[in-house]
Amino acid sequence: MAKTLQEKIAVMQAAAEGKKIEFRDLVYVAWADCPNPKWNWGYFDYRVKPEPREFWINLYPCNMYPYDSKESADLCASTARLECIHVREVIEE
Repeated sequence: MAKTLQEKIAVMQAAAEGKKIEFRDLVYVAWADCPNPKWNWGYFDYRVKPEPREFWINLYPCNMYPYDSKESADLCASTARLECIHVREVIEE
C-alpha cells in the first residue's frame, strides 16, 4: 500500500533525526536496512526500523498488570505479587 505524503514526510524526518530506516522493493515483502536512503518512492517503500517493545508484568494469583519500567512495577507491587516478568519483543526478520 502506498504511503501518503504525510507518512513519507514522517519517515524522512525520522531519518533526519538519526533513526534507522529500512526499505523494500514494492513487489517483495522483506525489509532490509537502508543506511543511506535515496528516497525513490516510485520503486521502494521505506519505514523507520521497528524497535522491540519492552515492559514488565506484575503477576498476581488472579490478574496481571503491565508497566513501562521495572521501577514502576516494583513501586506498584503488593505483597500478593507472585513474580515480575520482564518481556522483550522479538522482531521477525
